[in-house]
Amino acid sequence: MARSRVELFEAIRRDRRIDGLSIRELADKHGVHRRTVRQALANAVPPPRKAYPGDRRTSTPCSVLRGVLVVLARRLCQPGEVRLTTSWRS
Repeated sequence: MARSRVELFEAIRRDRRIDGLSIRELADKHGVHRRTVRQALANAVPPPRKAYPGDRRTSTPCSVLRGVLVVLARRLCQPGEVRLTTSWRS
């Protein structure tokens, strides 16, 4: 059963207080990184999640320019002509 981070931090702090386990032993027991154990021991409340910017698929100036170049390249090549293949980097 998945536990919330608050419950995980409580369990880590409780095991440290009662059993006196080391940071490595706590990390192995709870299946987390030693950094997480140090965070739990330093503060009872987990840090807030990192806020990521919105949708990464939004158009950037480079992606707009790339799209324009692709459209122009397709218009220049007439049907039946041999197209010069180029690998477009994304």
